[in-house]
Amino acid sequence: MKKIKFLIFLSIAMHLLLTSCSNDDENPNEPMQTRLVNKVSMLDPTNNVEYQSYNFEYNEDFSIKSIEYVNASNTVLRRYVFEYTENNTKMNILSVTLCTQTTTELNHQDTILTSLVNQGNTTTFTYDEQTDMYMYSGMIGSFEYTFSFDEYNNLSNYFGTNYTYDYSKKGILFNVPNPNKTMHFFSNYLQGDSNLKYIFTSKPLTEVTIEDYPDDTISFTNEYDNEGFLIKTVATNIGGNNSVTMYEFNYSLN
Repeated sequence: MKKIKFLIFLSIAMHLLLTSCSNDDENPNEPMQTRLVNKVSMLDPTNNVEYQSYNFEYNEDFSIKSIEYVNASNTVLRRYVFEYTENNTKMNILSVTLCTQTTTELNHQDTILTSLVNQGNTTTFTYDEQTDMYMYSGMIGSFEYTFSFDEYNNLSNYFGTNYTYDYSKKGILFNVPNPNKTMHFFSNYLQGDSNLKYIFTSKPLTEVTIEDYPDDTISFTNEYDNEGFLIKTVATNIGGNNSVTMYEFNYSLN
């Protein structure tokens, strides 16, 4: 009987020891790593060869510090440098080839955008809390431009262009802090490709439609990894020339 009790005690002790070692290996105190996009490649849809790319650098809080626009020969053509203060986000565009610098700023009060300053010219926004819509007067007559955001701070409508997203998946800016709605708005000022603004989102786009040109729709065919992150998209302009633009996305753990 004593021998049986000893064997039972030994079995329990070994089980507790192995469980403890397993928990130690998991190291619960190890900091969680955040997945961030580090490169966006634009590929030739006929042969999948990269012809230009965008390389990302981040601050400690995972906000975007800079983006480099690089051509096929790995020459940096432009560098976008971001600065953040409490009520202002600034994007400096440095053209390496032209040796010029332009600056675009977005001012905000808490989560509400208040104005855009582009090369010293200020545009003031009016925000309608009931409709959750921004507006400002155009250059011609009293025509008003409007834009709005979804709950993930992506543009849902931008001057008559409507955005449709896959909210079950993760876009390339999914882990980038964007409390003031600035990053997707700024993407309209990134140079090098007119469709680039369609991928700078926290949720992947599936379709873009233009109210005045309903036939000029852009459709997105997306590929995701097993965590739901966007890793490849093909943007097809199904109106007019049927042009195709292909993007591939690489991530790193930070």
